[in-house]
Amino acid sequence: MFNFIKCLSLGLLALFTSQFAYANSLAGIWQHDNQQTTIRPGQGFNMLFCNEQGDCAQGILRGSRVVVVPQWNVTGSINKSKTLIVWSNGTQWARYTPPNNFNVHHVSRGPSVAGPWLHDGRPTSIQLFNDGMHFTLINEAGQRSDGFINRNGELELPNLHLLGRLHKHGSVIKWTNGTTWYRP
Repeated sequence: MFNFIKCLSLGLLALFTSQFAYANSLAGIWQHDNQQTTIRPGQGFNMLFCNEQGDCAQGILRGSRVVVVPQWNVTGSINKSKTLIVWSNGTQWARYTPPNNFNVHHVSRGPSVAGPWLHDGRPTSIQLFNDGMHFTLINEAGQRSDGFINRNGELELPNLHLLGRLHKHGSVIKWTNGTTWYRP
């Protein structure tokens, strides 16, 4: 009996672990009608879905290829390759494909951009997704924007048309809009 319970427990643990990994694999930048949408990882099966207007709502993974976002009253069906979500309201989200056949393996593995930063003495931060390529930037006003590290190792924010370059061994980010972020 003990061995049965032990095997059952290990099987359930493996199932939940794979479901958590699947939920996290959906995180990143998506598009609807050529406008940026995002999925941010949450706890367990929960995720944060943000549409092209910047409205965000909690969603949950139901089974292996269905997500439910109660606040928006929609259910989404995910294709096998995890590149398309067809929503019950008739809209679709396609996973964002960076330009120039970007390949994550070309990203230089320099210093991590994750963590706290300062802009004009005010706190900002960057939250790096588990894939090591996508991130959420939070500016000094608390506004969030999602981006990715491009093949040149630059921080790219498609919806803001902004690039950031790391300097001084990863302790400074110089943005193309003329601003500079520093490590605290």
